[in-house]
Amino acid sequence: ARAYSSYARYLTRASEFGDPLFYEKIPKGSNAMSPDLLSAYLAHHQQASHFYYRLYQQNPKFETFVSDIYNVYSNDIMDAFLTLRYFQNEETARKLLKDKLFTPFYIEMAKNYLNSCDKDAILFTNGDNDTFPLWYLQEVKGFRKDVRVVNLSLLNTDWYILQMKHEGKTIPINFSDEYIRNRLCGHTNDDLALRIWP
Repeated sequence: ARAYSSYARYLTRASEFGDPLFYEKIPKGSNAMSPDLLSAYLAHHQQASHFYYRLYQQNPKFETFVSDIYNVYSNDIMDAFLTLRYFQNEETARKLLKDKLFTPFYIEMAKNYLNSCDKDAILFTNGDNDTFPLWYLQEVKGFRKDVRVVNLSLLNTDWYILQMKHEGKTIPINFSDEYIRNRLCGHTNDDLALRIWP
């Protein structure tokens, strides 16, 4: 399952590593994946989901080094949803979301995180387990969509910082796009978090 998931991710991001302007070259307002790339990505993602879920059915108490198997399965679906949304395949992305992802513990944790925030707050998270359940609640359940969840692990990538700056419920980033692309990558997450504010 992990191999299929990793290869699906590789298919969509392979060109990014050699191209500093990758994010800018994604055509805005239209599906950015070719039909062949989308088909290949979905085939590998579906295989990953199939094997994660099959493992869950065989042993619901199976633990990975990240989490229990059902939440790993849920995280993989959310990762695919976010990847397709990144490439603006919104309709296909929405079809991946299922009604009952994540265990009750993670759902309650996510609600508590979001409910601890003031209106229109920015909430910094770090990894899959404290980020994906929050995004799931916001996207599927419409829960506390006023809170902007910002993942610190992704704040060392220019494409994510540019998304935070320009798309959806933006956050106040004063760096120019050129500076973000050419200078910010490689800084520590803590350094980036401190330098976002005006």
